Amino acid sequence: MTGIAENQNNYGMQTTVSPNSMLFSLGKTDVSGTFYGIKNDELFGSVQELADNPIVSSYIDSDLLENLHVFPLIGSSTIADISNITIIPNEIMGSIELEDMMDIVGEIRYFSDVSISLSNGLFLIGTSDNPIQYDFNEESCFTGFISLPFEGFESVNSFFYLSEQNSTASYDYNEDHIIIYSFSDEGEIKIFSSTGEEIWNNHESQSMLYLDNNYFQIVEYSPIHILPLDSSSKESTIQCKIGPSEKTPNIMAMIQHVDELGEDFDMNNIPFISENDGGLQFITGLSSMLNGGIIFVNHSENVKIEGVSNSFENFGFTRVDQATISSSESGVLVDADYSLIFLGDHFYSSQAATSENGVGLPIFPIIFWIGAIISLILFKFFLKKQDKKYIINDKKIHYISIIIHIAGFIIAFVLLNSVVQHQFGISFFQEISLNGFTMIAGVFLLIQCVLWVLGFLFAALPIGIIVSKLLSFFGFDKTYRHFFKGATYLFIWPIVAIYLTMLINVVLLLFNPFNAMI
Repeated sequence: MTGIAENQNNYGMQTTVSPNSMLFSLGKTDVSGTFYGIKNDELFGSVQELADNPIVSSYIDSDLLENLHVFPLIGSSTIADISNITIIPNEIMGSIELEDMMDIVGEIRYFSDVSISLSNGLFLIGTSDNPIQYDFNEESCFTGFISLPFEGFESVNSFFYLSEQNSTASYDYNEDHIIIYSFSDEGEIKIFSSTGEEIWNNHESQSMLYLDNNYFQIVEYSPIHILPLDSSSKESTIQCKIGPSEKTPNIMAMIQHVDELGEDFDMNNIPFISENDGGLQFITGLSSMLNGGIIFVNHSENVKIEGVSNSFENFGFTRVDQATISSSESGVLVDADYSLIFLGDHFYSSQAATSENGVGLPIFPIIFWIGAIISLILFKFFLKKQDKKYIINDKKIHYISIIIHIAGFIIAFVLLNSVVQHQFGISFFQEISLNGFTMIAGVFLLIQCVLWVLGFLFAALPIGIIVSKLLSFFGFDKTYRHFFKGATYLFIWPIVAIYLTMLINVVLLLFNPFNAMI
């Protein structure tokens, strides 16, 4: 399929990411919607045993235990304006000797009109099967759709969000009761009175907190947020909007926060997260290009681009203007306007939408070369060349014409660099100015040199032939022709802008430098 020019440069694309696939994005992130936590029967051993415990059942609402759902909080969190809190020691949740029962019951504490702070660990919040409203937004964030990285919850799909510094997520739960349970020994729980005085902490014993209120707002402050999407009972309606952030995200600053969570949070087997994974170097080096982008791993689902079915070759990458990612029972739905789509072995090009390698017939270059061939034949056999009428003997002007010729050559490369920068978010000049002559700079130098040559063959050379024959016919000498030939190099810029993704696919067919980086 051919076309005259790329739509600058947006494509509508829809796809579903199955639970066996992984999705990652980088850039400005805005998340909102409702979810239901993870349906779990073994948070405290057996929930039924807990419900049958006469002490526990006398304090905790039975409906909450029978429909227990949990979700994690990481780092620091606060819950304000709590009507009542019951603190139940963990020992009660096990088997208790009769003679110890009174002592343990005596350790149960009650507080009213208080607030809570959670810090330095992983906490589980227990709710019933009612929806929880979620809201999160961050200017620069690394987002992923993965299996939940906690022991015992590996089968649950989830979104995770990494930011360079502490970011805020809020959970609103419009029910009467919740449970707070520390999942790690390092977790600190503090209770404060209405005047701000600390009146209890969990330093001496680990306990479960049972909160009684008619509404809860939990505010989580952390560089890492985990949002479980358990569709076994009810479907979540989470929407994640992705777009480019104003500054290039610092991937390494985000990844370093993972190590701070300890053994309870294992993401070493997730691509692009582990320092032992080559993918981390890949996304770090190309963070400018990936800003506002989505990466698809092990993706085998159908991809619709402008209503036409396509497919990724396991790995895919897109740069987005605005994308919406929403959860569903079948996986994650992605619907967005994309400025760049990499299908695993080539970039999508509107001029070659149905081509297996993204290469089609370029209309403009064909027109230029038809004109060049006609001019060669016309001036060779049919039109008599006129005697030279316009001759410049001044050597200084001759040298100036050569300089203009060279300047056109260089300006064309600089303009081509700006086209690559706009489309990919990274270019040779940007990379070398930020990081010196790295491997990525070398790859883009190679790509841009090949693009320059292809642009020269596509436009500058045939147009130059036409101009040269016309000038020669009207009697202009080589000095004049140098002036005009320098100008013809500038045609490299628009022709590369029009056919950039298709030209990149030609480069991939010749060298495939991305295989070396991936």
